[in-house]
Amino acid sequence: MTAPTRLGPSTATASTPTAPPRSVLSLARLWWIYAIIPASLLAVAVDRTVLGGHLAETLPRSPDSFLLLALVFGTPHIVASNLILFTTPEYLRFYRRRLVVISLTLLVAVVTAGLLLPRDVVFALIAGWTVTHVVKQQIGIGNISARLSGPWFRLWAVCGIASGIVFYNAIFLSHRLTGPWAGAVRGTVAVLTAVVALVTLVLVTRVERPLGRRWVWGNGGVMVFAGLLFLAGYPFFAILIPRFVHDLTAFAFYVNHDVNRSRAGLSSWLLRPFDRLPLGAVLALPLIAIGISALLERPADAWFNAVLRGLTGHEISRPVSLGIVGFLGLLHYAFESFTWKDPSPYRRHVGIGLS
Repeated sequence: MTAPTRLGPSTATASTPTAPPRSVLSLARLWWIYAIIPASLLAVAVDRTVLGGHLAETLPRSPDSFLLLALVFGTPHIVASNLILFTTPEYLRFYRRRLVVISLTLLVAVVTAGLLLPRDVVFALIAGWTVTHVVKQQIGIGNISARLSGPWFRLWAVCGIASGIVFYNAIFLSHRLTGPWAGAVRGTVAVLTAVVALVTLVLVTRVERPLGRRWVWGNGGVMVFAGLLFLAGYPFFAILIPRFVHDLTAFAFYVNHDVNRSRAGLSSWLLRPFDRLPLGAVLALPLIAIGISALLERPADAWFNAVLRGLTGHEISRPVSLGIVGFLGLLHYAFESFTWKDPSPYRRHVGIGLS
């Protein structure tokens, strides 16, 4: 009887499939997106000391007025988020019931609000949800290393969200805020910004990890300086700072997710053709999202109205850029409140490093 053959280390290793290396999203490197804060403050300082306030007088109220910025920030990350959901059968199966319920709820809510409420009120409600989504995303990611909780942390979040909601609506609904209302808005933003600044100082002392403290400084800086720039008469930068931070953070998670799915051979049907290209998993989703956003922001309205005009003789104001993008945005806010949290199927493909 022959003795059983022993498997040495080399034999065992050769017979065991090797898992592909996992891409890790470094929170330390991602933190550098907050450099938009000193960059914006430098632009304001130059404007005040050298340009005589030219930027304050000529810049639009929002980065959306510049086509290039509008096609990089805002709509593209919303489109990318929805592409991940709708082009990945695994996610559609897992979330199909929630998708149906949330979609129907949003449609009923939007139609009902549009029929019963003034347009500016509807805008204010959606703006409130937008700001809440932006602030909670950044605080949640920062808290991966900061590990904060308790009343001070909640006060920080609530005051930051409230300040953002007030000045965001003040920027886009300035025609409604005249006389004493304008003064009340500025006073409210000033008080809330001061509270956020003080609470930031408190929270920093309660975080053990240096990286966690850096994220508290970064998120506190976004909330404080966005408010201060609004008060200083630079609404463009007050909107640009949180949008820049929020959108690039979102794309960093999306790309890390796509790279890890690609390495595991699980790319969605949309991204699979790009797997063999250099940096295909890194660039494909952002570029596709920007391309779709360009179509939705510009020619899609004209195409839709050309068909509608031929059929009915009538047109609708911005049917695609407002209707479709608006709905995708609300769906994005709803789904991203849970899809990227453990133990969702999304998070299985995201590697996060605290260095």
